[in-house]
Amino acid sequence: MLLLAAPVMIAASGGGGWGWVETAGRWFNLAVLLGIIAYFLRLPLRQFLADRKRGIQEDISSAGRALQEAEARLSVVQGQIQGLDEELAGMRKATAEEAEGERLRVLERAQRDVDRLTRRAETEIQLLTRVARNELRSYAADLAVGLARQRLSQELTAEEDARVVGRAVEHLNSRN
Repeated sequence: MLLLAAPVMIAASGGGGWGWVETAGRWFNLAVLLGIIAYFLRLPLRQFLADRKRGIQEDISSAGRALQEAEARLSVVQGQIQGLDEELAGMRKATAEEAEGERLRVLERAQRDVDRLTRRAETEIQLLTRVARNELRSYAADLAVGLARQRLSQELTAEEDARVVGRAVEHLNSRN
């Protein structure tokens, strides 16, 4: 302690000038002061630095965990996006297949309707053809009978008429 007070005592004695003793004393005082401060602050400073180091390490660890969690969430989201892309592609494919199936069903139904209408039209044409033929035959027969009657009435006499009717009756009797 006396060493600390020495420069102050020298300066107070009124010695003139500033010498090497005063400078060495001041440096010595500074070294002692810093030594005392270092001695008393050593443990708190060491504790502060250790706490700060631990805090930084915890922050780094926490940031690493947060990064891992974020990467895991990103991976899940990317998987979901990829799943959505695949699901969308599947939906498009299914829709296209369904549309093609529906198109084929409509074409098949239309073809069945065309076939059914064609058969119905052919049946009606055949029926109408038969009816027309029968009507034509009937008309031709009526016309032939009318013409034959007219001709016979003009050309046949009563005797010839009786003879023709007799032959027809004989012919019918011979068949039965």
